[in-house]
Amino acid sequence: MSRHYICIKEANQMIPTLRRSFQLLFQLHMHVKILIGELEDVGFAPSSDTFPVVVRGADEQVILARGQLRALIDLMREELEQLRACGCLMQDMEEGGVSWYAKHPRRGDILLSWRFGEPEVSFWYDTTTDDRIRRSLDELDDLDDDRGSVPGGVDSSS
Repeated sequence: MSRHYICIKEANQMIPTLRRSFQLLFQLHMHVKILIGELEDVGFAPSSDTFPVVVRGADEQVILARGQLRALIDLMREELEQLRACGCLMQDMEEGGVSWYAKHPRRGDILLSWRFGEPEVSFWYDTTTDDRIRRSLDELDDLDDDRGSVPGGVDSSS
């Protein structure tokens, strides 16, 4: 699968959509956790995210709960797939962390980083190390105050 590269400006333009997506995903995730807890209490929690709704020995309430769980998981998958189609790499579902591949003239591939609640993309990861430290974009270069389409040389060209 080829990498989808974007620039800081493009990533920042996605933030309103990401906020809406994460608000939905957080709500869906909360309901999934509740349903799994209820199903665990009665011994019918699924062991994976692909499971049959109807299982032997389950009453109507359990089947209903498993059906709701399946629907919620499917909605989460669809939402996540839409984000992936835009080049988003999900880093942390719990905190709403997203990254995107970008090109830097000296460092090569980097990952731009954004977390739910941040006003704009202001961080990056180095893809050449196992070190998963979010670094300020200011560390890339002496960036211009205008974070346009190619600030600090971060470009979307591949």
